[in-house]
Amino acid sequence: ADELFQDEVKLVSDAQSKKGLLLASLNELVDLRRAQNKTAEIPKLQGQMDELRDDNKKNSLTIEQQLADALREISAKPVAKTAQKSYESLCQSANDVAAGLIDSQHHQEAARILDDALLLANRALGPTAPVTARTLHNIAYNTHNSGNYAAALPEYKRALQFEESVLPTNDPAKAKTLLLLGRLYLQLGTVAEADVLDVFTGALKITRQAFGSQSQQVAWVRYHLAQAYKKFGKLDDAEREVSTALSLYDNAPDPDLQRKAMCYTLLGMLHASSAEYYQALKIYESSVAKDYPDLAQTLKLLGDTSLKQAPEIAASYYH
Repeated sequence: ADELFQDEVKLVSDAQSKKGLLLASLNELVDLRRAQNKTAEIPKLQGQMDELRDDNKKNSLTIEQQLADALREISAKPVAKTAQKSYESLCQSANDVAAGLIDSQHHQEAARILDDALLLANRALGPTAPVTARTLHNIAYNTHNSGNYAAALPEYKRALQFEESVLPTNDPAKAKTLLLLGRLYLQLGTVAEADVLDVFTGALKITRQAFGSQSQQVAWVRYHLAQAYKKFGKLDDAEREVSTALSLYDNAPDPDLQRKAMCYTLLGMLHASSAEYYQALKIYESSVAKDYPDLAQTLKLLGDTSLKQAPEIAASYYH
């Protein structure tokens, strides 16, 4: 566990957009040090966490000030073509900072930054700037991630409409927006089956064109398509998609183990079988933090399927 968490910290420590994930990783290490009775190391880790929180706040305040300054500049004089590159870079940086804020659940701060970035892009770069596509996507995702599903729906549609008018046909950004829109449809539970499946199959088509039919990106879309089929009672179609996704992860040189475990859990749900749940459990226990929510779901499902045959084993899973 110690080695895995240390690796996790290294992986995300240099990624500006993953500061929330780094904070969570450091928090896990603090808990682990307590379990190991290595309390002397805890103050240093907590100091790193405090610095990270301060950095997030400083980055947020700095980028907000830079956006405000830029908006004042362009309101006072026409935008020179030579200045457009710096404005575009500022909009991209604003999206990076906002992504970190979304990860750490600071939705109001992210919304302010993204709104200003959108305004700057429209005024300084024109109505078809590619950075606007990223900004619209992040605005929708921020609203979705905050739990405001009803408000996120028109924002995703606005982002998708812009992407379709500006980006290339097989741009992966379009597939990402379609995938998140499909997930939102499933969470809302009120969207027609045909519309839900159309969104996921559209994401699958673009992802195939962009990354190849044997890629892990395609496997991830197929997993979501399987979730949609399951939602609408098309269990054979769901089994086909999730089985295909699993085979893609099996053949990948460096598979995403967390996503592979999620596929096993879904397959277990379709089969009502403890065999797939157990495969998922082994992956989670070897590669994912012990408080990962899908691990709890898998343990509960293992308990449910074991209850009749082996109550004592089921009790251990529930515990």
